Amino acid sequence: MRVRLVALALALPRSSFFSSEEVFVADRDIGGEEWSPIKLVFTFLPYQPRLSESGFDYSVVHEISAWRDPHCDETVDQLTARSLPNRHQPLVYSHHVPPEDLERRRLPLPCYQTNAEDYIGSSFKPIAPEPRPPQPVLKTRPNPS
Repeated sequence: MRVRLVALALALPRSSFFSSEEVFVADRDIGGEEWSPIKLVFTFLPYQPRLSESGFDYSVVHEISAWRDPHCDETVDQLTARSLPNRHQPLVYSHHVPPEDLERRRLPLPCYQTNAEDYIGSSFKPIAPEPRPPQPVLKTRPNPS
């Protein structure tokens, strides 16, 4: 699976003995330069690097092997919720991410699980800049006389 990291939703402190995890909102390549938002849970051991350390930039495409876990599907609102009532932790957006208002998204993001052993590699693929809107063409009106 090819993904671009959009935002970091949760990163717990690294454990000295047990596995740790990072939770991302990512865009999954669905073909033809189309990307679909997902929740990506990345698990790593104390001696392995975090995914956020290997290119937290939207221009970097990560190749991973991941499996679908429908039991952890969540909305962005649920991803950012914390234990205190009405308390939300804001998403930390990656560099060069196109403007997108994820907080307004109400549908659950499909969840995928992966770990450091299933990380294949990354490549730098910058996204094309947004095309400029066409300039209005102004014409002079003929004189109605």
